Amino acid sequence: MKRIIFFVFILTVASFPQIQDISIPQCADISLNNIELQDTISSRIVLGADNIIPYQKNPPFEFKFFNRYKTQILTCTFHPGDYLYSLSEFKVEMNVSDNHILKVDSSQLDIVVLNDILTFKSGKGIKIGIDSSIVVSTLGKPNNISKANGLDIFVYEIKDPEYHPNQKTDREKIDFLNYFKLPAYFGNYKFRNGKLIEFAFGFPYP
Repeated sequence: MKRIIFFVFILTVASFPQIQDISIPQCADISLNNIELQDTISSRIVLGADNIIPYQKNPPFEFKFFNRYKTQILTCTFHPGDYLYSLSEFKVEMNVSDNHILKVDSSQLDIVVLNDILTFKSGKGIKIGIDSSIVVSTLGKPNNISKANGLDIFVYEIKDPEYHPNQKTDREKIDFLNYFKLPAYFGNYKFRNGKLIEFAFGFPYP
């Protein structure tokens, strides 16, 4: 009986893609508070399996979480075709009803609170409130910088030239996409007065 249980466990784990040692391009981030993109185990450990099951009828399937103090909101996105519990995108934003007065919006009572997390921080140390210069020194020069509604927006992109013929991409970035078997990666970082107020990164739906 023990042999059967052990075999089923091994087969279940082997069925899901687990992240091994890979070369991560400077512009890319693949984790947030120990949750790794496209990883089915870390997401369940940190977020809880019951909190990331796609009950919605139509994609995209999104799951929202508060940090302990409910000052930040994490949105995790599950794409059609992903393995169960595998997350493709993370977005972190300030939980405010008005960006100018910075008043916390406590009306969203159905969002799960992650009491062990004081602040949401990426694997490369990106978090709300840091200077734009730190983002650039960490991730390199953005592919694009724009302005909208008083915000500076830095955009990072990696695109597989097989699917985007006009895109020039080096070998490391192509290998990175090939490892995840996905055609593109993105990172969006929004700043107000030089301070990061929202960031998102991951693999967009093809």
